[in-house]
Amino acid sequence: MAYSKKRSARVSKGLRILAAIRLKETDGMPVEIEKNIYIGSIGAAINNDKLLEIGITDILSLCGDIGCEKMDNVVYKYYNVSDKPEKNMELLVILKECINYIDQVISKNDNNNNNTKRKKILIHCMMGKSRSATIIIAYLMYKNNIGWMEALRCVREKRSIVEPNLGFISLLKQFEKDHYLCTYDIS
Repeated sequence: MAYSKKRSARVSKGLRILAAIRLKETDGMPVEIEKNIYIGSIGAAINNDKLLEIGITDILSLCGDIGCEKMDNVVYKYYNVSDKPEKNMELLVILKECINYIDQVISKNDNNNNNTKRKKILIHCMMGKSRSATIIIAYLMYKNNIGWMEALRCVREKRSIVEPNLGFISLLKQFEKDHYLCTYDIS
């Protein structure tokens, strides 16, 4: 039984690597949503040449570590979150932490003198359309004090395929309600 679970895990990881390589060919370009904040698929996250060209310094992955080559000067943070609507609580559990992480990375630019490299973060999931989009939408809601629909519109203007699943939309609606009622303490 343990052998079949290990084998299944290896096969699953292998399939994710193959999918990532394919997505690198078809969707390998990170898209800037707001200054220094990028979204993309796993293909964008493994496109090291493009990441280097853009100057990505941090990567927040919502589909775990699939084991592809990493860049030395990039900080990687991994969460393995399901993209199934009924699993939206998995994303809720890490929402504050992700928003804080993005904020910490970007706020380093405010204290940046001209001698250091500006921080840029890529937030990605497998397709770059639901999990990563939900995190970025929540971040924009929090940072810019806007509703979920306006934040979604802002993200879709830059990456048209963005489509949070119904469970994540429900999470964003609750986040908006809590945020506007000042009950959502991000710290």
